[in-house]
Amino acid sequence: MRNLILVWQPRWQIAQDFEEIASIITASAPDIEVFVVNNETTAFTQCKKAAKKPTLIVSLAALWRPVPRRGKIYQGSFVSKTDQKSRLSAVGIPVPKGIVLEPNLELDPDEWGEFVIVKPLDAMKAHSGLGVNLVRTVKLHYRPPKDYPEEHPGHHGPMLAEQFIDTGEWPTYYRVFTLFGEPLHAIEHRTLNRRPPLDSADDEIAKAAINVSQGFIALKFVDDTDLLELARNIYPAMAEVPFHACDIVRDIHTKKLYVIELNPGQNAMRISSEHWKEKRKLLGGRDAMIKQFGAWEKAAKVLIERTRAEAE
Repeated sequence: MRNLILVWQPRWQIAQDFEEIASIITASAPDIEVFVVNNETTAFTQCKKAAKKPTLIVSLAALWRPVPRRGKIYQGSFVSKTDQKSRLSAVGIPVPKGIVLEPNLELDPDEWGEFVIVKPLDAMKAHSGLGVNLVRTVKLHYRPPKDYPEEHPGHHGPMLAEQFIDTGEWPTYYRVFTLFGEPLHAIEHRTLNRRPPLDSADDEIAKAAINVSQGFIALKFVDDTDLLELARNIYPAMAEVPFHACDIVRDIHTKKLYVIELNPGQNAMRISSEHWKEKRKLLGGRDAMIKQFGAWEKAAKVLIERTRAEAE
């Protein structure tokens, strides 16, 4: 007999998500007892009971209040985008090149392409699209922090030049949500703000909406073999984190896929998070997201396998 502790994070998930997974596990694996625990409660009684048998702990967020007394732990973690790219590259996953802007930096267009994206090195500051701009590579130059407006991320931290992956005039990316590398759902995000032609003047290029978070978006489910296979192959890059929200782009010219980031923290799962409540309606709601690939059945299967193999 083995135990599995599933930890959920209020506001980003709901207990029902994990209770539904737990019920599937209980029905098909009588050798596993499942405990569903709130990350913001102490859960001493549940953790004490679970400690009587070999245990596996799985949490989308970094563990906070639950204090498992034994067992192997998989949990979410903050990992900088720079470290994510290094780890992805190390296992052969294609990522856009990037370099921190410094004085006297010059990039070769033959190596980097005609355009680069300038963005804050801090991924959280780039999330809203503020400070994310498309620049001709030959026009790229370093600006000291004092030269940026007070409200600009460049005033407060380093800026990054990143290889521009052209996803088309309607900038698009894909998010594939995986558990131990198994895709649970996959969604296309496409901006409704049209990007200006790439032969436009520099000032028009600088205004280009290239970050999908810059403005309204269209959402739809996708089931693309190459996309899902890449998402599966990402898992070894950060195997200590169970859930990956893989952000992937496709070059419209070469069709090559590149991984932008993994979002290994607590805010990755959108099936029931409060902040994605309205956007879920564009996809048909929570049930539709679960139904796309049979998310809970897939989650239960991989969790059973992991618990039987790794509970300690």
